[in-house]
Amino acid sequence: MDHLLNTAITVRRKTNTGTSYKPVWAFSLVYTGMGCINKLSESRVVRNEGGVIVADHQCYLKTLTLVNGDRIVKTSDSTVYDIYNVDDPNLMGRHIEVTMKLMSPGTLESMGSTGLADQRLVQRVTVTADATASKTYVSTIAVDILMVVVTAKETSANGALTLRSGANTIAGPVACAVDEVSTINETIATAYKRITVGQTLNIIATGDTPSAVRGEVLIIGVPYAS
Repeated sequence: MDHLLNTAITVRRKTNTGTSYKPVWAFSLVYTGMGCINKLSESRVVRNEGGVIVADHQCYLKTLTLVNGDRIVKTSDSTVYDIYNVDDPNLMGRHIEVTMKLMSPGTLESMGSTGLADQRLVQRVTVTADATASKTYVSTIAVDILMVVVTAKETSANGALTLRSGANTIAGPVACAVDEVSTINETIATAYKRITVGQTLNIIATGDTPSAVRGEVLIIGVPYAS
């Protein structure tokens, strides 16, 4: 079976980083590996009672724990599939068969219309240690950034966080000074707003005591057609 797994994939799980009345969805990485993705024939497409398609593709992969609503993302082009059902067809625990629905290219979550321009993707980066020399992370999504939201997790005089790509500032400095206070920054540098999957970004902490700056950074954007 392993030789048939010819597509690099990741699996991501949705979590609400906001509140019950104002949710903000983020997707955590739960698996990286290989799978085999195929389009279902018309006779095998799964529809609900209203005739709406709920599964039009399948993926074979090694056995792991998945839940309905997880997302399978094809690494090569960021195509996203919403998991509908997980089955162990041979009851041997060697591989699983996932039925899933193709979503709009590059999207992990639809908010409102299903049009590409109405999609929102969110990355969350937590600054828990001295970021003066920069907190480095690798983007898992391809988006044009719309805004950056910083929530302080510790009071720090004049604390702030700046999002950069190398020496280029994308957004900030954004205040990160009062515990549990959030600041929205919608001033994004046009020349650097587009980020790609695998791009390395940096978060720089400044303030009276940069090493004391703690916070969560939400990077919110819309996918772009590649």
